[in-house]
Amino acid sequence: MLKNISFSYKMRKGDKLPIFDSLSLSIMFAEFVGIAGPSGCGKSTLLRIMAGLLKPDLGEVYFRGKPLHNPDPRISMVFQNPTLLPWYTVLKNVMLGLINEKGLTDKEKEERARTFLDMMGLIGF
Repeated sequence: MLKNISFSYKMRKGDKLPIFDSLSLSIMFAEFVGIAGPSGCGKSTLLRIMAGLLKPDLGEVYFRGKPLHNPDPRISMVFQNPTLLPWYTVLKNVMLGLINEKGLTDKEKEERARTFLDMMGLIGF
């Protein structure tokens, strides 16, 4: 849930570019919501705020009824143009998805990533 969110980007000369002003949004469990609009209207910014990747200037972001102040490992985003890090192997790129899993050792993360690669037929790439 978003409650009275305001957000502005800071410009080079110190000016602010307002993106949202007192935006509120409530999404129920298992509800699907589409966000549409022209390029540059704030769709990705809104998603980044909802994921805890950006902090609003004003207002509150809630996830499962609790305030969200930082990224939460239970929230994922899939970008329209996914990017791999070309200097990493496929295994290392997949392991990036496990970077915030504090309960796993590096070896366990690698084993889990290899399992995912095997499921997709990508072992050896």
